[in-house]
Amino acid sequence: MTPDPLTVTEDTPLDEVVQIMETHNINRVPVMRGDRLVGMLTRTDFLPAVANFVHSAPGPSADDDHIRNQVMAALRQASWRPCPFNVTVSDGIVTLSGVVRNKSARKAAIVAVENVAGVRKVRDYLSAAPTYPPAEEDFGGGDFVSVQEQPSTADDEPL
Repeated sequence: MTPDPLTVTEDTPLDEVVQIMETHNINRVPVMRGDRLVGMLTRTDFLPAVANFVHSAPGPSADDDHIRNQVMAALRQASWRPCPFNVTVSDGIVTLSGVVRNKSARKAAIVAVENVAGVRKVRDYLSAAPTYPPAEEDFGGGDFVSVQEQPSTADDEPL
C-alpha cells in the first residue's frame, strides 16, 4: 500500500477524478468522508457512464450524410488520386483519417474537403506513407560487382 495515497471526497466532480487517475496513472482512488474511507472508485466504475453516453449520443444527421457523400465525390474526382482513407462527419465537422502518399496529397485532400458546402471544420488525422530508400541504398549504396572466380584451395573440396 502507498503510505500517503491520493484520495477524493464524495463530492469531487467526476471529471476531476478522471483527471487525477489519468495524471497519476492509477486505476483506483479511495473516496473519503473526513478521515474515514467510505468507498473506492475504479476505472471500471466509469464504463456504464461511457456506455450510456455512447447510446444516448445522436447519430449522424441527414445533413451529415449528405456532406459525407459530397466529400467522397470530391475526393474521387481529384486528379491526384488520393489513397483510400476514412471520412466521418458529425455536425458539419469532417474527420479525415488514414494514410496519404505524401504531404501535398494531404494538403490537397484537406482543401478539397474544405470547399464542400456545409463543412464547418476539418479534423486532420491523415499521415503520410513512409518513403522507402531506393533499392541500391538498401545494401549500403554503390553498385554490385561480380566477384572474379578464384582457384579452389584444399579446404574448398568436399570431405
